[in-house]
Amino acid sequence: MALKDYKDQLLEYWSIPFPVPRTSCTRITLMIGIAVFMSLYALPNESFWMKSVYAAFVAVSFGVGCFLVVYWQERWGQQWFHLEKQTVGTVWILSLISFVLGYVIFHLVHISIFPRFYDTATDWKTLIFLMLPIWFLIGFLHVQSNLKRLLNVELERLQAINIALEAQDQTNPMDESIPPPLMETKPIEFQPLEVAVSGNVKMVSPETITHITVEEHYSQIFVKDQADLKSIEVRAALKDMLSQLPAELFVQIHRSHAVNLAHIGCIRKSAASYQVAISDTAVTLPISRHRIPSVLPRLEQFHEK
Repeated sequence: MALKDYKDQLLEYWSIPFPVPRTSCTRITLMIGIAVFMSLYALPNESFWMKSVYAAFVAVSFGVGCFLVVYWQERWGQQWFHLEKQTVGTVWILSLISFVLGYVIFHLVHISIFPRFYDTATDWKTLIFLMLPIWFLIGFLHVQSNLKRLLNVELERLQAINIALEAQDQTNPMDESIPPPLMETKPIEFQPLEVAVSGNVKMVSPETITHITVEEHYSQIFVKDQADLKSIEVRAALKDMLSQLPAELFVQIHRSHAVNLAHIGCIRKSAASYQVAISDTAVTLPISRHRIPSVLPRLEQFHEK
């Protein structure tokens, strides 16, 4: 696998939406985990009571660090950095900041409360080889467990959507270029898309466009013409194309792909990725993992109309 593929996968993972309540649970779990491991490491021969007191001290130190980050996030983070919608990446970054602040507080207060354990607990080797690995391991396990829970919810929604799409495909419209969802609803006059082809302006009906794929600086517009699928190449960015098309019909599913909701045959789950199958064709398009939470509701709303 090329370096670019690893980079794309990392960015994809980094951009997965993560619910805010789960973030609080992640911080609490990390705080307790570090406190327990530190009490066992720094006080191996002390009594259970002393270990409990020390664990509470560590938990409070890191808890104050977490509180400061949460306070900053709620007070200024949403306004300055738009953190109201958190992703896996922001969870990791905020968690690391919480850890660093907690360690600073732990380091500063430790010498006055537990001076005889100061050297062992605050040594840089303890930080690098014990505390940071514990932070990473617990954080990773907790984030992954929550992502798995979210994935199960997505799969349930995906199954319901595919059942609805399968039922929709049972209809047999006379004009195959216009999908069943648009024939069953009240007629809506969509503004035709003007595209320049070989120096001439061509008018394309948005209802007949199945999807748009971007390759370098060109957009490939795929149009359904009865049973055939034709492509029109135009020099335009994907966002420019979407700005000229009805928002109620089209949704961007990937940085290089946008699809007409009425032409989605089903959504498939393969390993860690999702794919959209264009109805009555062999075309499948990838869905970016971080776009799933926005694509599924759009598809549900479209077929509920």
